[in-house]
Amino acid sequence: MESLDKMPADRPTILIVDDVASNLALMKAILSELDCELVTATEGGKALALASTRHPDLIVLDIMMPGMTGFDVLQRLKADAKTANIPVIVVTAYDDLSFMVKTREIGVDAILTKPVNGAELLGLARKMLGMLDEDEAAKQPANDTGRPRRRSSDGV
Repeated sequence: MESLDKMPADRPTILIVDDVASNLALMKAILSELDCELVTATEGGKALALASTRHPDLIVLDIMMPGMTGFDVLQRLKADAKTANIPVIVVTAYDDLSFMVKTREIGVDAILTKPVNGAELLGLARKMLGMLDEDEAAKQPANDTGRPRRRSSDGV
């Protein structure tokens, strides 16, 4: 299943990938605050097809999906020259060190653990899309450790 919110082509595009409809709806609601086109997919094969044809400016990707996992999607995205440079935010319930190392080695740009904090997702998306003014950019925490921050607000 895929969904497109129609907006002018000059706006950035975010591809949101999650197999759980309620998670997808929540992340879509959070990211709808941005002046972006939101494209959604509920499984890995569709996500890869959309990434290849739509060339999103950012991908928000769940890791735990049936069939083609988010790891599989991420590896294929980073191996394809057409999609290798698209920033990816991984959303996951995993929080162990080996997971963090594996996703960083594949080339993920940021990791958020569930439950996702809406303000944090919005801030990362703005940062990766270059939508922050200088004051906002200065307030964004550096995420150079690869360790996610757990927050209990927002329910993804």
